[in-house]
Amino acid sequence: MTVLDRRQALSDTQLGLVLGLVTVCIWGAYLAMNRFGTASGLTMADLTLLRFGPAMLILGPWLLRHDPANLAGIGWPRGILFALILGPSFMYLAVGGYYFSPLAHGAVFQPSGLIISGLVLGTVILGETIRPTQIIGLVVIISGLALVAGPNLFRGGNHAWLGDLLFFTAGSSWGLFTALAKRWAVQPLAATAVISVLSGVVFVPFFLLTDTFDRILALPLPSLVSQVLVQGVLSGLLATITFTRTAQLIGAGRASAFPALVPGIAILIGVPITGEWPTTMQVVGIAVVVVGLLTSIGFLSRRRRRA
Repeated sequence: MTVLDRRQALSDTQLGLVLGLVTVCIWGAYLAMNRFGTASGLTMADLTLLRFGPAMLILGPWLLRHDPANLAGIGWPRGILFALILGPSFMYLAVGGYYFSPLAHGAVFQPSGLIISGLVLGTVILGETIRPTQIIGLVVIISGLALVAGPNLFRGGNHAWLGDLLFFTAGSSWGLFTALAKRWAVQPLAATAVISVLSGVVFVPFFLLTDTFDRILALPLPSLVSQVLVQGVLSGLLATITFTRTAQLIGAGRASAFPALVPGIAILIGVPITGEWPTTMQVVGIAVVVVGLLTSIGFLSRRRRRA
């Protein structure tokens, strides 16, 4: 490898790390707004509409100008598969788990599903090698997530396992999409446009026929604007682009470790929104997750080698 190649690889890694951090900040805001939205009376259908409706309106014109007959080069079979993986079904999995399990379970099982599936599918689909540091980082991350969840992780009704399964499946959906998008060398914007438009075309008419806008329109204007911005623009559009690009730059396995930061970021972002301050155990858990993330992506081992 030449000096220029090494510099390019370092530049790509740095950009991937930045985009990964941008992604988890958006997802943290998304979870915080989900908490606020459900507390305000919004349902799974309302949140799904807010996620895909605005994104469809924004990216629909772009898709119409970029080979719509072939879905911007992705093709219909792959496009439909992407929409099935990260479309309305994903939202119902991610939000529906809370009907059976407490919030703490969602904070652990969703990112754990993405982290584990990202490592496994990165190996199976992409041929990436799982390094010992990634295994160590994974154990540290899950331990930190358990601390973030706190005692509520061990509480739940008789059907808590069903909610945990929904959460884990939702997280694994992201791991599957990330691995497939990298294997097929799909452009992040094209994948996001296809998912948003196909999901919106299917879900928006379904919502209009079966539901009303009463709960959404009952929100105060600042809350409504915030939900549209976070759900439809940042989470539904920008985060899909940034995370797909992160996986392309640093690999699906390493990228899958980033969502471990989401619960901690959601807690911190949620302070001004919900007024809920993190406990000492949660602060310690966030710190442990950060250490696990740095270990998993190889940052600590590179620092030791330089020293």
